[in-house]
Amino acid sequence: MKHTKLFFLIITLSMVFVVAACGQDQESGATESEDGTTLTLNHWLSSNHYIADAIVEWADIVEDKTEGRVKVEVYSDGALGSQLQAHEDIAGGVYDIGEITVSTMEDTSIFVHSIGNLPFAFDNIDTSFDVMGDYLDKYGEEIYEENNLVYMSNSTSFNYALHSRTPIRNIDDAKGKIINASANSMASVFKEWGSTRESMAFSELYQAIQRGTIDALWVPAPAAYDTNFYEVAPYITKFNGPAYNFQAAFVMSPSAFEGLPDDLKPLFEDELFPLLGEMHKESYPKEEEVWSTIDELLADSEGEVIELTAEEEAEFQKGAKPVWDEWVEEANDKGYPGDEMMDDFRKLLEEEGVEIPF
Repeated sequence: MKHTKLFFLIITLSMVFVVAACGQDQESGATESEDGTTLTLNHWLSSNHYIADAIVEWADIVEDKTEGRVKVEVYSDGALGSQLQAHEDIAGGVYDIGEITVSTMEDTSIFVHSIGNLPFAFDNIDTSFDVMGDYLDKYGEEIYEENNLVYMSNSTSFNYALHSRTPIRNIDDAKGKIINASANSMASVFKEWGSTRESMAFSELYQAIQRGTIDALWVPAPAAYDTNFYEVAPYITKFNGPAYNFQAAFVMSPSAFEGLPDDLKPLFEDELFPLLGEMHKESYPKEEEVWSTIDELLADSEGEVIELTAEEEAEFQKGAKPVWDEWVEEANDKGYPGDEMMDDFRKLLEEEGVEIPF
């Protein structure tokens, strides 16, 4: 009798360990149920931001196009993870879809994508999106896969501008200023201007410029009203020629992609993945609307939109040439065809009518 009880005890414990082990081996990712597959998408914007609206609309299109077989749960305000942890979180299956910033991954093979972060390359958001899409078609097919990510689409920002506490009307006005910028490439540019680059979390910028810890912000023009920067940095220096557009990409975890129904994978790859990047771009206000909104906000303040002459813009842009040269050298050192990549990048810009002043 004792042997029988011992036998059943051993069997029971073995089953418990097997079940536990199975649970530990199972990867996070798209969840399947009788109601279909559910994906999680995490972003860092507030739920009422216009880009957040576009993401929710994309989620609705996914459900519609798959006839309810795939649903996307959208989480805003970084509810599932911070922006800086996006690569690790998505690759590890903490959530299924997100946007990674290229500047945070330049020490990986995603360095190839960072050519789009070179300063004064693009004259508008459409040029940035289209040129980088074509460039990545040739050079970016495998770089995300190598980092355990499924590439969905490139994404980009509205044109950047200088938002400052005091007027910056020419390059001499920039001397001695402390300017915030997230992109590493801007450090050398600011040095050429006689300025200093300070990198801070976006959430800290309003208070920092309000207190005078920094003098100016290098951020997208709509940030003047998106985040009320016009209240503390009421002078906005506008670049009509090439300026800067932030580069990023929407990606999915491999486990989530594998969890999609096989017959729906082509729909995602051919249509729904590119659509997310396109909707992200199209969600930005048109240029005329952005600047008219800023003009209205500044009408009753001491601030103003500062329009540079072509000659003044060229002086600011000259500081970028060493950065472009350094990118080619670094690409070659990393084993990439840096000169060829730069030649192709410049040709794509020329086809879009962009004139690089160096």
